[in-house]
Amino acid sequence: MPPPLSYPALKLVLEYVKVEKRIHLTSRSKFLQRIDKTVPVRANIFWKQKGYLSLDSFQFDVKHKPEYTNEDKKNGKLLMSYLKGRSNVNVNNAVFASVKTFQDIRQAKFENFIFST
Repeated sequence: MPPPLSYPALKLVLEYVKVEKRIHLTSRSKFLQRIDKTVPVRANIFWKQKGYLSLDSFQFDVKHKPEYTNEDKKNGKLLMSYLKGRSNVNVNNAVFASVKTFQDIRQAKFENFIFST
């Protein structure tokens, strides 16, 4: 059996794992959950539209509708808990639809995110 990864190596591997796989892995390991918030998230697309938030394939709707399944609600709660308290989220493309000013972005449920221009 090969030796386990060192802490710095594990942080690097975790940083570059796809968001879906990373959430799946960290949800199953107490050790990974402890270090996960310190490791930046890297994603291809972050999408913010009126009442809607998406990070790669995970999506969150701010306004819940009666036709949402339990799976939709569960994914939304998972995404928001995953993003809260995180110091770094790096994305290739960020889309802010239906937003007029930079202040609108800062006030749209992203109090703990830092946006730089």
